[in-house]
Amino acid sequence: MGTLSQKIIAAAAAFLAQALIGCASADAPKDADGGERLFKSLGWESEKDGTAMVGQEVWITASAPGGKIEDGEPAVIKITAAHDGNDIDIDEIEASVTGGKIRVRWTVKDSPEFFEGGGYVVPKYSFTVEVADGESEKSPELSVYGFIAHRLVGSDGKAKAGEKFVVKRTDGKTIEGKRDKNGTARLEWLPLGKYEISRLIEKTAGQIEAEKKAAEQESEDEGKDDGSKNGE
Repeated sequence: MGTLSQKIIAAAAAFLAQALIGCASADAPKDADGGERLFKSLGWESEKDGTAMVGQEVWITASAPGGKIEDGEPAVIKITAAHDGNDIDIDEIEASVTGGKIRVRWTVKDSPEFFEGGGYVVPKYSFTVEVADGESEKSPELSVYGFIAHRLVGSDGKAKAGEKFVVKRTDGKTIEGKRDKNGTARLEWLPLGKYEISRLIEKTAGQIEAEKKAAEQESEDEGKDDGSKNGE
């Protein structure tokens, strides 16, 4: 039998070992299914860090720590976006693990849900990686924007190069621009939504002055009408 001090030291050592085991278990990274993490360093590689436009290509990347997943292991990448409290399914990609990593190229898509109600949104896309042993946590988010590209030619078949245009949003805000040498009006990095494009008709100084006088005359006539009605 040991001394009292030896027993105290042994008990303290046992307690410390148990505490360390508990900490290791609590701090172990977990996947979506609660198991030990299958993938880490999930991310997007895009032209502009953390953002992309519809139609652009991005890289989806993930790595499997510690060689836990064998080369050639099939995987499914599920891409979703949060919208109105729900996850919208955007796309699924089949992939495989090579050298403990996944790296696939994907062309950014949009979804009809973003256009309902005529609002303007910048959706945030995430992805998960699913293999036979489980599904990963969600990746960091990718902000997705849209673009407008509209070409115009005249009745003679020639492009309307240099013609000014105006794009109107459903909230009434407008954006002006000029068509390129091919007659194309292009605006990029727009929030997803609905837009109308039309020819921008520029007014001369004389037209502006004439409209101003007409408005003043109309206001004056309305004032006279109110006066005559009050006098009756």
